[in-house]
Amino acid sequence: FRVNGDLFDDGAHEDDAPNDGIYGGSYTVRLGDNVTDAKLTGILKDLAGNGAELIASKTVTLDTQPPSITALTFTVTRPEIGAVQTTNLLVGDLLTVTLAGEIGGEAEFDLGELQSAIRLFDDGTHGDQRSNDGVYTNTYIVRTNDNATNAVITGRLRDGAGNENEMTSPILINIDTTPPSIQTIEHNATNRPLIAGARLIVRLR
Repeated sequence: FRVNGDLFDDGAHEDDAPNDGIYGGSYTVRLGDNVTDAKLTGILKDLAGNGAELIASKTVTLDTQPPSITALTFTVTRPEIGAVQTTNLLVGDLLTVTLAGEIGGEAEFDLGELQSAIRLFDDGTHGDQRSNDGVYTNTYIVRTNDNATNAVITGRLRDGAGNENEMTSPILINIDTTPPSIQTIEHNATNRPLIAGARLIVRLR
């Protein structure tokens, strides 16, 4: 990787005042620019054609590569039952989201428009099985008044340089926490006990 750029002493290119011997310039990093610990060399030539070079004491690293995401999955656990195969979630259900990708990043997921930027962990907590293995996990507990239709789960991973990548689950989920309304319940029993063969008729509205 090599970039050549000009430096100016005109007071208009990141330098101070014009003609003060301080030369400035800038380079805009482009997608695909990737280099680690590159040496930055300044070159100065005078009017006579004499030249001098000086290497900066600090190196430069460019990283424009988004972190890789290899999988985004989820499971649903219903407290009174255990793991269930469903895309329809109820109050109290546990939605566990797992993102697999580049190690050492920061991960999060959005639950449709209901919740955004829910952190995923790769530190052996919050349901994560092993720390620092590139598998990020967290569990969302469905709460009262959570409702969503065809919600998309979107996982997002950010590396140490700030590059970001995301993946969406192809499986949509629904969250319905509104119980059905019951107006009345009636039956035909009286004060007398029902005996064998009697019919107990119940009507619910």
